[in-house]
Amino acid sequence: MLLGLGALGAGAVGARLVLSPEPEVEPPPPRPATSPPSTAPSTPPASEPTATRPTSTAADVEPTTTTTTTAAASVVAACREAWGAEQVSGAMVEHVPVRLTLHHTAVSQTALSQGPARARQHQRHHQSLGWPDLAYHFLVDRSGLAYEGRDVRFRGDTGTEYDPTGHFLVCMEGDFDSQEPTDAQLETAVALLAWASQRYGIDSSTLAGHGSYAVTSCPGATVSAMIPEMAAAIAGTGPVEIELVCGSDGARLVADLEAG
Repeated sequence: MLLGLGALGAGAVGARLVLSPEPEVEPPPPRPATSPPSTAPSTPPASEPTATRPTSTAADVEPTTTTTTTAAASVVAACREAWGAEQVSGAMVEHVPVRLTLHHTAVSQTALSQGPARARQHQRHHQSLGWPDLAYHFLVDRSGLAYEGRDVRFRGDTGTEYDPTGHFLVCMEGDFDSQEPTDAQLETAVALLAWASQRYGIDSSTLAGHGSYAVTSCPGATVSAMIPEMAAAIAGTGPVEIELVCGSDGARLVADLEAG
């Protein structure tokens, strides 16, 4: 069932905010000015090893350096505005993600069109519990669409005994004790987890289910059995960007899904 990432983001157009995991690259140091020709042999400065600065002659030709960059795959996420999220309703606790954790909603999704309404329902329920926002950083429905949830800078919430501080939380829509995730859903979940792994330097071996930290079957038997394969897919994934689709394009993306 798993897990090629080549098709990610193919359906999104228009207004996007790109979240990239790639670190900044420092520019190379300036090339020193060329000294006038001399009959004396060239001697490297004492502060630089000879091996890194070979002696040059007039016959030397500067080689052409070609830099190859790998294009990042893109995973589409409906921004909060697009799927109709409510405002954050309270204070949240800052954290830095250091591990990857999967949840499921534990409610079967039978129609792809239910995804946006389910996202709104989950947020309302979580806020009714006194939590400030949707408990998870991203939610993934069975169509493969991701929904922007709680800001990743803040820890999630849980109704169980584990402390989600340091957990990057992805929740998959469905009850995976009674159904299987779709290929599109798995692909998006892996891409989101790979993005977090790259952005925060999190080893893919940290991937675990909610049930590894609390007395629960979450994320369900079928997804729990896939975690080793998902971790291997995360480790083998190239650069990933998250494209948050907002504005009129985000509204159209959600409306088209709801229309079936």
